Amino acid sequence: MKIQKNINKAPLLLFILIVAICIFIFINTKSEKNREFNNMVEETMIENISKADTLKTMKTVETSEEQISTKIGEQRLMVNSYYGVYDIANEENRFPLMRLGNPIKENWVSVKPKKKYQISVLLPHFEDKYWITANYGIINYAKELGVKVKLYTVGGYIEFGNQKEQLQALAKDNKVDGIIFAALDSTKFDSDIADIVNSEKPVVELVNDINAPKISAKSIVSYYEMGYKAGESVVEDSAGKDIKIAFFPGPEGSGWAPNTFNGFKDAISKLKNENQKINISNPFYGDTRPEVQRLRVVSVLEKNNDYDYLVGCAPAVIEAEKFIATDKEKFKNIKIVSTYITNEVYDLIQKGTVLASSSDQTIEECRIALDMMVRILNGEKPGIDFPFQSGPEIPIISKNNILQFKYEDLFGPKDYVPVLNHMN
Repeated sequence: MKIQKNINKAPLLLFILIVAICIFIFINTKSEKNREFNNMVEETMIENISKADTLKTMKTVETSEEQISTKIGEQRLMVNSYYGVYDIANEENRFPLMRLGNPIKENWVSVKPKKKYQISVLLPHFEDKYWITANYGIINYAKELGVKVKLYTVGGYIEFGNQKEQLQALAKDNKVDGIIFAALDSTKFDSDIADIVNSEKPVVELVNDINAPKISAKSIVSYYEMGYKAGESVVEDSAGKDIKIAFFPGPEGSGWAPNTFNGFKDAISKLKNENQKINISNPFYGDTRPEVQRLRVVSVLEKNNDYDYLVGCAPAVIEAEKFIATDKEKFKNIKIVSTYITNEVYDLIQKGTVLASSSDQTIEECRIALDMMVRILNGEKPGIDFPFQSGPEIPIISKNNILQFKYEDLFGPKDYVPVLNHMN
């Protein structure tokens, strides 16, 4: 009789099981659709950030004489230099700095122009204050050298078409002797650069690496190394504990952002303890405009508050610090590391809310770029008479050593107002 009762119950149990499975599938399907919808909404919000906001910093202003110190060229600068022929066909895309073999450590030697050249400079935007520092480095050192500079921005990394138009317009301007270029994308300007250089107008890449087989010279550091050094800081600070990391590299098409992420991952893999478990999120890519990074950071941290470290580009770090401050108890275990430094990140390191940051010494990169351009216009050959590629050594700045790095040497005066020209 007991066996018969159990047999009679079997269809009922099977029915309950089927219903439970159906409910589980429904809930998960709905949850997945919600996630997809939320992601779509987030992407739409990012793309719909008004152009008026992205261009709000584009005003023609004049920097006062008091803001120009004209002392950059007097400072001793140790660099990693690459000589030889630039051949991108033989190397992996994620290691563009390695295409010329091993670097030579040397003191950078400044140069004097044979004529008063006119040089145009294209930068991404000023909302990431990194580029205000670059503006200062260019304007300050151009005055020191005695060359004329016109500087332009486009308002953000989404403005690829506008930067392409700027580049093509400068190529046709007979008054422009050469172009210093901080490209928005690492691969989409190859043909433009080739046409310009073939017309005997040099193009020197600044900060943002670029493939461009015909590029005249490069003043850049390895963003792979920038990411690697950030990874070193995290591993050292973690002291062998299992950790979870959220990573915000910057714009995916920029080249430097994926390189940063790759360098960081390799540092974690090589330096962590043998039994230590470190989980790194998929990269949360995005333009370096603060409002875009804020949307990225808030979206991620609202869904997951169990990250031990948040690592990323300077605007992501700055926005994360602000958001975490709104609920310190909820996010009390998150530490922040930046992959490059701006004046705001510097202040947050001093404050103690950011653990550390790599530094590419932006002002010195601008000095190198202008010297390279002057050398080319003077008739010297890149890779032979001077390095085809060169960049400053990369320090990691933390609260322990920040007093060794003077604010003005890294960023210029605190009251500096950027200079910008308009292009019709």
